[in-house]
Amino acid sequence: MSPATPAHPTGRWLLLMVHLPKATASARVQVWRRLMRHGAVLARNGVWLLPYTPERLADARTLAREIDAAKGHCAVCAASLLEGLEDDEIETLFREARTQEYESLIAETQSLGQKLRGKRRRLSAVQQRRALTSLERRLSELRAITFVATPALRRAELAVVEIRALVFGLEDGATVERSLTRARTWVTRRGVFVDRITSAWLIRRFIDPAAIFRFVDPAEHVPEPGELRFDMTGGEYGHEEDRCTFETLCVRFGLTEPGHRAIGEMVHDLDCREARYQRPETAGLLRLLEGVASESVDDLERIERATPVLDVLFRGFAVKPAQQPSSSRART
Repeated sequence: MSPATPAHPTGRWLLLMVHLPKATASARVQVWRRLMRHGAVLARNGVWLLPYTPERLADARTLAREIDAAKGHCAVCAASLLEGLEDDEIETLFREARTQEYESLIAETQSLGQKLRGKRRRLSAVQQRRALTSLERRLSELRAITFVATPALRRAELAVVEIRALVFGLEDGATVERSLTRARTWVTRRGVFVDRITSAWLIRRFIDPAAIFRFVDPAEHVPEPGELRFDMTGGEYGHEEDRCTFETLCVRFGLTEPGHRAIGEMVHDLDCREARYQRPETAGLLRLLEGVASESVDDLERIERATPVLDVLFRGFAVKPAQQPSSSRART
């Protein structure tokens, strides 16, 4: 039985009560497709569900306007269900809906894989890349509406990665991992400073240029399907062995340029409070990041302010130091 009082007083779910008395059959199909494209599931006749989050509320309001335009009506309300439908039943509805779509995507990747593994590939290089782009776009769209964790997500990700490896001939583990982290939501703790600022810069510049960052209170944060956490307890990327998060990202993604190594050593000493590397630039990096932090409490603004500084610093390590002039030339 459901609890006598709601576990989520403000409403865990959004209910979209849809009525289409004057809509044509084609308009009804279009409305249903729009609802499903936004990840809504049908709970009862005419009642669709979405999780109650700011993003989904915006989607629900958009859908309501579209339904009104199709000569229907849509009421949107927040609800904590008490009787007749359990939360775990709703989660099952979401999980089953996404699982079916992921399975369809996996079947498509398997069909494409058979063509690519043949002795004579049936698709040109351009066709292969277009097919891969289509699969990656569908995977990204499904991630965005995966509200309840499902093992099918990981299997679909691996299936698409396998296609990418076939198309581009990839074998390196770091490259494969990078293909799993395209256009993802990256979550970290609020109040970003040394390790988190530099790690966010590293992610945007070298791992996931389309990364979306979220900054949360770890004590209240509930991980969502598809997101990636860094420098957080239990996160996908954090301190490993004796490495700071920046160093872990470099190792996991095969980032080995001089600038990666040098900045990683500076961040290590600052974040781990060690004097392992004792690079002469470390104190200067700390002062710069302290200045950035003092100018704004907004986490994204801190990252954006630090980015051009870190860009220049990174490029500087790729430049060979100028040769010192000889003593005779120095006197002229």
